[in-house]
Amino acid sequence: MFSEETWREISRCISCGACNEGCPFFHASERRESSGPRSRISIVRAINTKVAQLSINSIEHLYLCGSCAVCNRYCPLNIDIANLIVKIREELIRGGYVPPYSIARMRRNIEVNDHPWDSWDKGKWIQVRKSSRPKKVLFFAGCWTTKSQDMANSSYIVAKKVIKDDLGLLESSEPCCGYPLKIAGHLDAYKEVLLRARSKVEGFEDIVTPCPSCRESLRESGLNSRYLFDIIPENLEVIKHRSGKAALIGPCKNTFTDKARNILELAGYDVVDMPDWCCMDCGFSLAYTISQDLMESVASKMMKAASHLGADTVVLIDPFSYYIFSSISKRERLEVHDIYSIVLDSFRF
Repeated sequence: MFSEETWREISRCISCGACNEGCPFFHASERRESSGPRSRISIVRAINTKVAQLSINSIEHLYLCGSCAVCNRYCPLNIDIANLIVKIREELIRGGYVPPYSIARMRRNIEVNDHPWDSWDKGKWIQVRKSSRPKKVLFFAGCWTTKSQDMANSSYIVAKKVIKDDLGLLESSEPCCGYPLKIAGHLDAYKEVLLRARSKVEGFEDIVTPCPSCRESLRESGLNSRYLFDIIPENLEVIKHRSGKAALIGPCKNTFTDKARNILELAGYDVVDMPDWCCMDCGFSLAYTISQDLMESVASKMMKAASHLGADTVVLIDPFSYYIFSSISKRERLEVHDIYSIVLDSFRF
């Protein structure tokens, strides 16, 4: 069923369970074995050796993974578990096996509507005015940023302050970068969507985006793209000091969390040390597509961990995670902010 290379990696797993310790889904389920990465590898191994049959439930189980790669840090054999799960999805699709219906629908929406949802106006967060002259730098919001209108506005204002008059927006509908298709295993569809996105944004010398996943995809297409948070100046002047304890929950696979922590400390926050499984980014959007309740339970578990450490505020860097956390903030009784609103409120550029 699987390629020799993929089966070789699956076979390397010794089922020690160390990977479970880094999995947000494992912790959100109160350490239930079936929620961790070991169970996914075990299911695939059983199917390939004909101990078990491939079913709708087992395929869906392979998509209840955030591709966060925190599990990789715990593996004693250095197996790239997150990439292996994506590879398994890809090979199942190539073999004719259909992913969960919600994932198939997401693919259609991206291909037809340029966003993952059945209905949504990506451009409603801002009114684009025609510029009198061409702009050099494109602000590429990304799908989940536009879903959270306040984060779309705060990140755009930050970009405008940093880049000034050279910052522009697309006058037509912004394309999807296709990243969810990549991690879903729809590699051919991902490449097609990425080519379409490239054709729509060509003409700009540079692209800045508040979405780490968009930056990754746009770079793969050969475009010069930068992560907005990375270009915020280090020497900002504090104009408003904050107080209290903040929990920072950043994307799972980049180094920008340290810079965000420094900014929060400069603003006056006491930043608590969260467990390393407390991270979230666009990779979790597949699990959200299948079960919104599951993703809200993961966010709720992280907020409870923050509260247990004494935090009264949770600060998010990634657009997808901000969307999830802000939707449950009233229930958990913690303040939720995106990092760009903190920057705008506390510093002078």
